[in-house]
Amino acid sequence: MARKPKTQSNETVAKESKATPELEVRINKLYEDGTSSIKAVASINIGNAFAVHGVKVMESAKGMFVSMPNFKGKDGYKDIFHPITKESREQLYQMVLEAYENKLSQVYEPEDSQSEEMKME
Repeated sequence: MARKPKTQSNETVAKESKATPELEVRINKLYEDGTSSIKAVASINIGNAFAVHGVKVMESAKGMFVSMPNFKGKDGYKDIFHPITKESREQLYQMVLEAYENKLSQVYEPEDSQSEEMKME
């Protein structure tokens, strides 16, 4: 029996879903030398089904921002992964920046202040 040829070269299969999947962000590496615009590298677990690695926390003259994993093509840099909606992008960027701030507070929190807090409880 002969196969039926595809009518479209780029068929898309989509499942309607209004809810944003659960995201878990982990900071894998901090860059503390102060000379690089890269401040951290993160990984994102999406819905306990997919992982994205190489998300960067960057600093520019305009402030901190999140850079998605990308590759350099002939037309410049292209994202390998990126949020589709404005709401998803805002949620993801906020979570990455919060994870970065939390990691910084863990790294730079003096041990004496931790023991003082425990004494007060």
